[in-house]
Amino acid sequence: MESALSKAIDVADVKAQYDAQCKRVLSQREILARILKNVAEEFSGMELEEIAACIEGEPEISLAKMEPGKTNPVITGISTESTVSGEGSIYYDIRFFASVPDKGGKIRLIINVEAQKDYYPGYQIPTRGVFYCARMISSQMGTEFIQSAYDKLSVIVIGLCDKEQSANELTGMLNILLSPDIPAEDKKKQLEEKYEMRMEDGLGKEVDLMCNLSGYVEKKAVERGIEQGLEALVQTLKPIYDFEKLYQAVVKNPIYEHVTREEVRRLYEK
Repeated sequence: MESALSKAIDVADVKAQYDAQCKRVLSQREILARILKNVAEEFSGMELEEIAACIEGEPEISLAKMEPGKTNPVITGISTESTVSGEGSIYYDIRFFASVPDKGGKIRLIINVEAQKDYYPGYQIPTRGVFYCARMISSQMGTEFIQSAYDKLSVIVIGLCDKEQSANELTGMLNILLSPDIPAEDKKKQLEEKYEMRMEDGLGKEVDLMCNLSGYVEKKAVERGIEQGLEALVQTLKPIYDFEKLYQAVVKNPIYEHVTREEVRRLYEK
């Protein structure tokens, strides 16, 4: 019998896997090319295939938290860690270089994509974005540029909604891609038909895994909710009934009709 703590840890672990898989999906060139085309003026007049070709190497995906001093494994690519003496380390979700053809040669951009679950996380998202951009610029001094002057930084916030339909092509695509309510096959079909996204190039498998983890997270969350409800019920009835009468009262509830005597006793004796 799993303890409540064990179940909570299990749910947290699966949620971490789901968050990491969402980053893997967002790091696919099919997705990044569409984001760049819609938010970066340097790519606005280019075809998606051209934009995808401008992305250098493989985008780096960090599985680490953003707070200073934390260390977690990262997947291959440009380093997502930024370490400044006296300021600790931060980790970017998805970071990569993109080179844009220009009259004088090429313009090299550093792109950071952050996936945010909550629109109101307790801090101002644009302000946090400026901080990350500033750290990226300062960390490249002496490598990507040697003069103290630099071109510019931009912070773009893309807000999604619960509705799948959107007049904006990018938000419409992301609404479908990241919706927890659309089954994997329907999701892939819509992305193929509405946005001409190729599912056979690896993106399809990543979407499948993301949807599978999403379903597992929901299942575990429901199980945990049932466990917490059972404990609350047992503790409410405990002052009224002895164990046998309490157990009979519990299993009369259709939600708990299959709960074992051992599980109820464990909660009763807490």
